This record gives sequence, C-alpha cells and structure tokens, in this order.
Amino acid sequence: MSGYSWFSETNPLLSQEIRRRKYQSKQIVAAISCLVLIVTFTIVAVYFGTKTDKKVDPTPRPRPRLPGYDLQKDHADIISMFSGARKGNYKKIWTVLTKKPYLINVIPRDESYALLHYATRQNNSMAVHKLVNYNSCDVKVQSVPNAKNKHQGGKIPEQLALDKNIKKFLHNFTEKMMQERFGSKTVFYTTKAKGEKFNKYGPPLLLLALSTFKKTFLGKTKTSSKFQSLLNCTFQSASKNFKNISNLILVNLYDFDNGTADILNVTSKTDFFASIVKLYTSRTLYVNVNTALKRQALFDYKKYRPRGRALRFGPYALMLQAVLMYWTDLKPYDGVTYRGFQVNVTNQYHVKTKFVYLNFMVTTDNETRADEYAGAHGSILVISNTRHCHVQPRDITRYSYYPNDRQYLYPSGSEFVVTANDGRNVNLSCI
Repeated sequence: MSGYSWFSETNPLLSQEIRRRKYQSKQIVAAISCLVLIVTFTIVAVYFGTKTDKKVDPTPRPRPRLPGYDLQKDHADIISMFSGARKGNYKKIWTVLTKKPYLINVIPRDESYALLHYATRQNNSMAVHKLVNYNSCDVKVQSVPNAKNKHQGGKIPEQLALDKNIKKFLHNFTEKMMQERFGSKTVFYTTKAKGEKFNKYGPPLLLLALSTFKKTFLGKTKTSSKFQSLLNCTFQSASKNFKNISNLILVNLYDFDNGTADILNVTSKTDFFASIVKLYTSRTLYVNVNTALKRQALFDYKKYRPRGRALRFGPYALMLQAVLMYWTDLKPYDGVTYRGFQVNVTNQYHVKTKFVYLNFMVTTDNETRADEYAGAHGSILVISNTRHCHVQPRDITRYSYYPNDRQYLYPSGSEFVVTANDGRNVNLSCI
C-alpha cells in the first residue's frame, strides 16, 4: 500500500476525483439551465402565439358573388363589332370575342347577318377561319330579314359565299359537327343551385336578348344590375313600345312559325300581352323556345355558348317571361295542376330532389286530360301549388289557343321539390 492517506490533500487520486466531480457539477448546472430556458421560451411563444391568433369564425363564409352582368357594356361591344364588320375591320371584333365569345352569333336589330356572314360575303378568308375556330361559333347560323334585306332571311354563311375555297371550307362543317360542338344532350331540368343563380343574375339567353336589343326593350332606361328590375322595365316599356317589340319578335321568328304574324297583328298593349301568351300555346313554337331555354343548363354561367337558332327565340322568351311575371290580368293559381308526358320520365325525378325548370311549362287542372295524354306508357307530373311564391302558375285559359282546356303556365325558373314517385305519377311541390 502506498504511503498516502486517501483523505490526504497530497493524495493525487483524491485531487483527480475532486476535479472530476466539480466538472460533473458544472455539466449538470448547464443542462438544468438549458432546460429552464427551453421551457421558458416555449411558454412565452405559446402565450404570444395564442394571443395574436385571430378568432376562427365557425360559420362558413359565403362564396364570392358573380360579377354583375354588364348589359350596357355588352350592348356597346355589339354595336362596335358590327360597325367594324360592315367596314371589314375585324381588329375590334377579335378584342371583344377574346373576352366575350358568347357574342359571336348575335344579330342585332337592323342587321340581317351575323359576323360570319359578313366575313364570308367580304371574301375575307382569314376572318372566316378565325371566326370558325371559336368553339362558340355556329357555322350554320341563319340570317334574318330586315327592311333592307327582306328576302335574305334563313341564309347560312355557306350560301352567301362567293369564294369557292371559303364555300368548300364552310361546307365541311356539318350540322352533326355543330351538335357535337354545342352539345345535344337532352335536358330535363337543372340543379337548384344553378337554377337559383340564373334566376338571381338572369338567364343567359334573356340577358343576351336585352343586350342585343337594348334600345327596343329598354329604350333610354338606365340599366339595373338586378334582373327582375330589368324584366319589369321590359314590361313597362312594352306598354308603350309594343309595336316595335312585336316587329322584332316577328323578324326573329321568321320561318319558325308562319302563324306568328297573324297572332301578333294587334293594336293595343292588352291585345299584345294576350297574343304573347296565345302564341306560346299555338302550334309548335313552345318546343323550340323551351329547347333554347333548357340548353342553358349545359353551360356554366360564365361559359354560355348559344347557337344562332337559340338566340332567335330570346326576344320572345324575354317578353313572355315579363308578361307572366308582371301582367296583372294573369292570376296566380294555387290548386293542383297536371302535366302528362307520352314517354315515361319518372326515372329522372328522385324523391326530395329540388330542381329548377329553365323552360316554361303549361299544365292543366284536369287530371283525366293529363292521363289520356300520357297514355298507357307515359307519366304524369302532379304539382301542388299551395305555397304562395312568384313562380306560381298563371291562369292563361282565356288567352290560350285552346280555351276549352283550362291551362296554367309556369314562368321560366320555377322551382320544385319531388315529394313522391310511384313509377307513373311524379308528385311535385312548387316552392
């Protein structure tokens, strides 16, 4: 054993142990200090982070509204485009169509031709090709007669082509291709969400009719951003300007219904409103009008692409909607109405589904009559109208082409909910 006592200060092992323990103590103190700092910073960060956080609103925010339809701007753009087209200047036209391709097939008042007609007649091959390349361009768009061109109605651009190459180029675009371009899907109704949007901001077809023929329908009235206000202004304007509106409708319905002129040949505003209703119930005009209205459902609100044919029914559809909504001679009906279909459409209507008809719909209060029309293999809509609302059907019996049938006409945009479906009868409630 060595001569050193373990506890002796001169013992080198003791000195080494003391130094080792002092070093460990310093490490422990440093570790504790770091831990304290970490905990402190964490608490401070959480405190201030929580304090500056904004409170979260549990209520979901509504989606931003669609921008209001600028009817006045569209009207000005249409005038500008046709001013350029008559002069063969297409620079402004390309600027407008890039942002508003839905204007490509319009034919404003006092014009016989659409833009494609003009480019074709001017032998402007570049303009023809560029117009046709727009997927909203109806290559089969038909001209309409006017005071200067009384015999130019019903002409498609190909028929007006003088240049053989342009004529051949346009000939390659068949009606089938146009149906594929614009869609040919059968539409029964549209969703509640889209239908309500159309009702609020205005059905695209009717808005286009207003912007194309603003002077005729609204005169110098300051345009409103609310569609119902525009519709009311249209009705008020027709009280004084029914002759011009009647002529406009006649021009646009050229070659669609030969009896239109006889029905619209009236001398008073009351007779004019009555004739608008009567025209719907006569012959087959209602089929074309409703097809144009229903096809709006195929497009998103901002991407509406109407064919030239659909635009021709816009003025009449606009006037009929205004008459149904604001002519006090037409009384709302709160009884049960029936509509028979010769084919079975019940698989389209599921219980509790809410939807909107973009078309007009004529019905009867005679269940037997509806049942006879449906036949053995058809179906029947049974509609309750007890809820008082602006789209309740109007009693049009005294103005109908068939006064012996009690008829009730629903405005475009009427909303329904399916309450029952037994495979033949579909029960609806007008809401």
